[in-house]
Amino acid sequence: MYAAGRQTFSLGLSCVIVAAAAVMALAITDVPFFTKGEPREALVVQQMAATGNLVLPLLERGEIQSKPPLFHWLGTGFSKILGGVTETTVRLPSLAASVVILAMTGLTGLRRAGPAAGLIATIMLATSFLWLQASTIARVDMVLAATTAGAVMTFDRAWTGPAPRLPTMFWLLGGLGVLAKGPVGLAVPAIVVACYLFARGESSRLADRRTLNLPAALAGLALPLLWYLPAALEGGHAFLAKHLLAENLLRVVDAEGSGAGHVKPAWFYIPALLAGFAPWSFLTPAAAADDWRRGRRGLEDGTLLWWIWVAVTVLMYSVAGSKRAVYLLSCYPALALTTGAWFARRFASRPAFAPHPSLPSSVTLFPAALMALAGLMIGLEACSVPTLSALSPVLSRHDAANLTVVIETIRSRPALWLIGSVALAAAAGMLAFAGREGRSLTAFATVATFMLLTSAAVGYAVLPALAERLSVRTLLEPWHSRIAADEPLSFYGRFDYLDYVRPAVTYYAGRAVPVRDGSEALGRSGRSWLLITHSRLDELRRAAAGELGAPVRIASRLYDGRGSRREPLLLVEIGEPAGGPGNRAATAEMR
Repeated sequence: MYAAGRQTFSLGLSCVIVAAAAVMALAITDVPFFTKGEPREALVVQQMAATGNLVLPLLERGEIQSKPPLFHWLGTGFSKILGGVTETTVRLPSLAASVVILAMTGLTGLRRAGPAAGLIATIMLATSFLWLQASTIARVDMVLAATTAGAVMTFDRAWTGPAPRLPTMFWLLGGLGVLAKGPVGLAVPAIVVACYLFARGESSRLADRRTLNLPAALAGLALPLLWYLPAALEGGHAFLAKHLLAENLLRVVDAEGSGAGHVKPAWFYIPALLAGFAPWSFLTPAAAADDWRRGRRGLEDGTLLWWIWVAVTVLMYSVAGSKRAVYLLSCYPALALTTGAWFARRFASRPAFAPHPSLPSSVTLFPAALMALAGLMIGLEACSVPTLSALSPVLSRHDAANLTVVIETIRSRPALWLIGSVALAAAAGMLAFAGREGRSLTAFATVATFMLLTSAAVGYAVLPALAERLSVRTLLEPWHSRIAADEPLSFYGRFDYLDYVRPAVTYYAGRAVPVRDGSEALGRSGRSWLLITHSRLDELRRAAAGELGAPVRIASRLYDGRGSRREPLLLVEIGEPAGGPGNRAATAEMR
């Protein structure tokens, strides 16, 4: 691998990308939405596809979408090509953006540090925890990461060429970044470039119009206006208040007061980055120390740019009060490039499977022990010996509730998970052997394969089971075709997690679902449908019997809203369908 030429590199890069995309595809295919964020973005795609309005399709209650439309345009395009809006088509933009950046990371590493560094960096990025996760969800963050990372990498390629300048693609990708999530999409790559040129003593060259590439800069700045101007005209004050104030300015300066959420302390991103780039983050400090010892002259292979890229991204997002781990996705390629280049330098001088005395067994002993323990616990659980439940006391209530689903999944397919436990034990043994013998490549390949296979198992078995338990699709889908368009469907009053489930209910119902209470919710003729929490069911039955003389029949139930913290949500039917009691058989057994 370390002696790989360009042809071998191309084959290896293709295999890595195909394998990663296949694993990611398992987690996006027919897995119902069970969080708040995904159906919120899916609603925009659904409305764009239904109305043809690609500028500002109004959502339920006339709400304006909270993010610029690049992600939604891509989702709408995939939906048109594949025949309709589904969970898969809405998630495809994230997967596609991830694949593009994996390829660009590999090619950047090849050009700057050689084929080994490029291939290792791609593998590290493709198998890092948060990158795998974010590549499979319908959120705008991976598309933003692709535009930001793509802009920095196209700058690096052009600046190291015969005529250094800011390339047209840098400005266009920056403009697309603004269309992905706002001004931060251009601000981050621009500040990264400015800091890099300042560190190299070349910032004065930006005063040259040819180096700045002024026509391309104007085109990149104008690109977002093609959406922002018509959207402002269509949305008026509500659009300006949401996109210029709430989603950008107030999220930075007053996240808590503005209700933006995700308010975290200033140091939040340090552990978040270590966890998100796992399992490779334990190598990153060694790479940083080695690059520090090499000094600035030793960083002409692109490493200086990559470290500045990481530092600027972390510092810029740390300034904002609203923080989420996925905001740092755009610097993950830089982390992979620095760590991958260090790994290649450290071990490239030896044949692929030759022992290397500088790889201490202690580096691999701890992860090997964890893998062996996980394999043992899964194997015992598959044999109906309760072991995983011992983790509940150290988990949050939400995670403890999800653990119950994991346990049920393992016990429902014992043969599959027994094979998985044996594979985990074998991987642990291989990793321990690699550490003892100093075989760095074997250790690296074992960890990377473990990450991919674990993600495949989660996407194939765990996520679908978790989604079926928590998604409102489970609640609505069996009855969706039987709820006539003229039959009211509404929430029966407010409850504590209403705002959480409302986007998903609207998406799967395909219509606005208002909140009604008391007699307003009951209707006066025909049949109506209500979504109600279990604690209010008796109250509804009394009201329906007193005002309508009609029974309340439970059509289906969602075990809980999200974990054990929330009570069951029910879909109930009140009254008779338009055809009268004779049509009752069409609704089947209601309990």
